[in-house]
Amino acid sequence: MVGRLIKTRVIVLLLLVIVPLLSIFTFTSPVLAAPVVLINPGSGATGTTVTIQGNNFDSYIGDYVTITFDTMQIPTSPLQIPATGSFATEFTVPETASVGRHWITVFSTGGTVTMLARNFFIVDETLITLDVSEGPVGSEVNVSGQGFYSNRIVSLYYYHGINSVKIGDIVASSTGHFSYDFNVPNSNGGSHKIAVLNDKGNQAEAYFQVIPVILINLSAAGSGQLLAMTGTGFGYRGLVDISIGNHPITTVRTNEFGDFEVVFTIPSIHPGIYEIKAIDEYSFQAKVNFTVTATVGISHTSGPIGLTVTLTGSGFTPKTPVNIDYDGIFIAEVTTDNFGGFITSFNIPVSTGGNHQITVSDGTFTEQYTFTVESDPPTLPRLTIPVKDSATKAMAYLDWQDADDPSQPVVYQLQIASDQNFSTVVIDKPGLANSEYSLNFDEALPASGTGTTYYWRVRATDVAGNESEWSESWSFIVNPPQTPTLVQPELDTIVEIPVFFNWQDVTSLSPPVSYHLQISTDLSFSAIVFEVIGLSDSEYYLSEEEHLSETGEDTPYYWRVKSTDYVQNESKWSDPKIFYIQNGFTFPAWAIYTLIGIAAVLVGYLAYWIGRRGTKKPPE
Repeated sequence: MVGRLIKTRVIVLLLLVIVPLLSIFTFTSPVLAAPVVLINPGSGATGTTVTIQGNNFDSYIGDYVTITFDTMQIPTSPLQIPATGSFATEFTVPETASVGRHWITVFSTGGTVTMLARNFFIVDETLITLDVSEGPVGSEVNVSGQGFYSNRIVSLYYYHGINSVKIGDIVASSTGHFSYDFNVPNSNGGSHKIAVLNDKGNQAEAYFQVIPVILINLSAAGSGQLLAMTGTGFGYRGLVDISIGNHPITTVRTNEFGDFEVVFTIPSIHPGIYEIKAIDEYSFQAKVNFTVTATVGISHTSGPIGLTVTLTGSGFTPKTPVNIDYDGIFIAEVTTDNFGGFITSFNIPVSTGGNHQITVSDGTFTEQYTFTVESDPPTLPRLTIPVKDSATKAMAYLDWQDADDPSQPVVYQLQIASDQNFSTVVIDKPGLANSEYSLNFDEALPASGTGTTYYWRVRATDVAGNESEWSESWSFIVNPPQTPTLVQPELDTIVEIPVFFNWQDVTSLSPPVSYHLQISTDLSFSAIVFEVIGLSDSEYYLSEEEHLSETGEDTPYYWRVKSTDYVQNESKWSDPKIFYIQNGFTFPAWAIYTLIGIAAVLVGYLAYWIGRRGTKKPPE
């Protein structure tokens, strides 16, 4: 008995050890994952194309399955499970589908019909939302919508009472969504319906509250000035009362859209901040803050230097001095009258072209205005004298036409250069008050050779600093005096002391002309024996004190002359001539020629007389 008990225990222990070990070496079949259905997109409007993705259908490879949308089988059902165990198919959500959740279910078809997997699709509610629900006419509003038939045009309408205006069309997305921006059209104050619909019968609406608003063209102005006001969002063809502070201004009537426009004069009230209010008979109202200032009327806001400007002020402190500054510089003072008004005038002072600030202040109220000085350059000066390419004197006189400009006076800058590009300017005269200029002695232009060419130009600058372009450049010529022509002593003549030298007069555009006489014993004039400078006449007697030695046939004298004008421009030396000096009495050349002529007459007469005697017959 005891032995059997022990044997039984041993067997049990062995089983407890062996069975777990056997389970380690036992091969078991894998457990397959359950089929699933994925839906994309998971929600949308009717007409949305939905993709159905089936996974983990390995146990049904080769079998046919049916797919339903709620109780309705989709067009591509039934379908066969491919070797991959996965499938994909599409269908369109029918337009009869109601808002809310709809089940998409996959069923087996062999033997007993079994639901294998399912998922749901949500049909969106048809609705629209506005990003802002109230505002004035012209507000930008975004309308976003959902639940409209996929990929169909939706039209948007804005209602004005029972009438509507189409504000746009847009195509809904593949899931029936859209977003559209528009500006609120002219309409009365109050609630306005915005409706959206398509040709599938989808429609939704929302409401926008139009609030009245007024706009003015100025935020501040003085009494007596005109103020323009526009209003929108008021009642239909209603009367609107307009006031500033406690001061009624005017009454206007709106149009069918609740709009109005009006221009009115700011009443005579004390400067300060006021509330301008507009309220109509339907109790629509709007208001805006406005500052009534001390004001100044200015007769001109632009013009030239020297223009007379009249200032008319109101709203200032009564019987108080008012200072007027131009660019911070005091130019006038006037005292206000019992009502705080004044009138005064001043001339625009010298200042540059462009904007300048006029400040009017009584110490309590200050007004500033911009005055624009004209910035147009003067007209281009036109050159007149010297005439183009003409000859003129060294102390040239230059003249040009006056430049025209409203900002007088105009000054000129004259330039004379030795080259056409004006890279070498020899005369530069800015700030000339007159349209002409004569060069003085120190500015006289040098001349050499056959004449020197100069170029000149002018530009104008008005008192506002506006500068014209340079005028056209003209050329003129400055000639040196002519080279004298020697007359006496003639070439190779013998003269006696006192020697008389004579040459032709020289003319010049720069008179008077003086002469320089030289006498030398050599042709190169390196041995000058006599020289005289600054002769005013074209002749010279060599005095006894200045006598020259007697010369031989091989040792003549040479003489030459050059001329010099008033500004010291010199001619070339004349061609030299030779003469000889012989002491004692000699007939001058003119006497010798006279005697020769007399002798010739006597010889001719004698020959005639002898001839007559030879031809006379003897008496018979």
